[in-house]
Amino acid sequence: MGESEWAPPPLELSRFALSPSVEAPRGEPVPVYVHEPIPEPQPVIAVEPPLELALPEPEPVFSLASLPADEQELHRRAYRVAKVSMQDIKLLRPEDVRAGRENKDLCIRLRDDIEKAHKEYDRRFQTIQSHPVDYFYDWMVEILAGGNPEALGAYPYPSPVLRH
Repeated sequence: MGESEWAPPPLELSRFALSPSVEAPRGEPVPVYVHEPIPEPQPVIAVEPPLELALPEPEPVFSLASLPADEQELHRRAYRVAKVSMQDIKLLRPEDVRAGRENKDLCIRLRDDIEKAHKEYDRRFQTIQSHPVDYFYDWMVEILAGGNPEALGAYPYPSPVLRH
């Protein structure tokens, strides 16, 4: 056999693999490399939403600062009158307020007092009733219903604010 004809036998690598506990001559551990298959990346597909599914433009937020000074003052007074009216009802009829919260029928149970307060509120603040705020409702929920709008029962007055 000539030199060009001779080839070394194939090596079995598993015979030469070192376990992690085998140490190199200098006392340092021999690193063992484990090759794991690399997952193939998934293609990214960008999809444009159809035009009819595009989100509508958000409605502008109502801002008191954008109103003239006289209307801003009306809003401040309406806010205060509604709050004081509800505090008065709660102070004068605490047992009815408690029972109305429990039975979720405040608007029925306190109908006379609420109606009287609402008539006065409407009379004084008619000019701002088209604005998307309802201080009367907000304070009824906060003060009479203890923050739970369901405790009011059916709210009997038209409101510019959508209620759920």
